[in-house]
Amino acid sequence: MPNWGCPLTETMPDLDWDRAIPVDSVQQEYALIAARRCECEGRFRVVRQALLFQQGRPYDLLEAICRQCGRSERFLFDIGRFFKTDEESIRKPP
Repeated sequence: MPNWGCPLTETMPDLDWDRAIPVDSVQQEYALIAARRCECEGRFRVVRQALLFQQGRPYDLLEAICRQCGRSERFLFDIGRFFKTDEESIRKPP
């Protein structure tokens, strides 16, 4: 299991960044995971969330554990539609 102690990182080579699920909010991330079922038909519970950057683009990586069998699954979300860095959130004068 990767060490997710640092909230911002540029490298996680085992992730397929091109397959990240685009979302419009954190609530949508959790709704998609809640709708997903494990192979055993159990429901997932999110146990860890990390903010990652790949080539300057923001992603959320969530780890979820099946409540029934304990299987771990990772979900990678592309949050570029709604995530703003500090610089982007500061309004520039006209």
